[in-house]
Amino acid sequence: MDLKKNSWSQQDILDLVNNSTEESIHLDFKSAGSLDKTEIKKSEISKDVSAFANSDGGVIIYGILEDKHLAKEISFINGNIYTKEWLEQIINSNIQQKLPDVKIFPIRFDGDISRSVYVVDIPSSTNGPHISKDKRYYRRYNFESVIMEEYEIRNFYLRKQLSDVVLHGVFVFALEDQNWAKNQKYKFMVDVKVKNLSKTYSDSYKVSLALNKTKDININYEVEKLYNLSYLNKNQIALSTTKRIAIFPDEITTIINFTLEIDYCNRLNITYPIVVNVKVYNEGWVYNNDIKIDDLIKNIWDSFDKDNSNSI
Repeated sequence: MDLKKNSWSQQDILDLVNNSTEESIHLDFKSAGSLDKTEIKKSEISKDVSAFANSDGGVIIYGILEDKHLAKEISFINGNIYTKEWLEQIINSNIQQKLPDVKIFPIRFDGDISRSVYVVDIPSSTNGPHISKDKRYYRRYNFESVIMEEYEIRNFYLRKQLSDVVLHGVFVFALEDQNWAKNQKYKFMVDVKVKNLSKTYSDSYKVSLALNKTKDININYEVEKLYNLSYLNKNQIALSTTKRIAIFPDEITTIINFTLEIDYCNRLNITYPIVVNVKVYNEGWVYNNDIKIDDLIKNIWDSFDKDNSNSI
């Protein structure tokens, strides 16, 4: 069953029980007795929720009784006593750092608030590690919430500092002020953009680009002033960034751009497909993708519209 849902229904809960769904590292079942106003139960709630946040995220369903880690039957919660707001308050007040992205879906069977089930959706957090009410760090392991080792806590803090910059897209458009006659060469701008997916500012990444260079294509050699330019072989060149450009969370920025000059007469007979291979190097991993841009260039040619813009 897909746990990444924007909404949960009564039927979803019934399906879990009827199919004897097994708990996992991403799914936990809790009976109605798990919600109680004693300090011990509040501590258990904070422990279980923080464990998912410190791991890969997951779902806790309060209102299903399990037997040997299999969903056995519905164990209704009285929503008049244990409200969604009460559960939110327990989570928010007993876990540090706070978890702003936790979602709670209240399900009222047949519209009866006294027959409620609460689905708590907890994303993997980059703002932790999170400490529970008992002042300990937990993570999810198999069917349990276990205490994190010291090295795991250190690694979590290190993970927060790692960059997560990826390719946003390669964009191609025709340069202005070309007369668009069929007997000349045409200039196209290739614009490579990246995006920072991490939750922190990053300049610890590098971008390289490889382009097949044939007799049909000339590249603007002004790029030598901006990037490292090298020849991989007689038909392929490589560009790579030389400066560390700071990029903020969720920011999109141009990291490499250059012009190509292609003879219109060869537009229907380009020797090789024009493929741009982009690599984004982060700390510990590399994002690698091949982007075909010849179809985009042909579309611009065919349109003869210098204001036309194409992207992928």
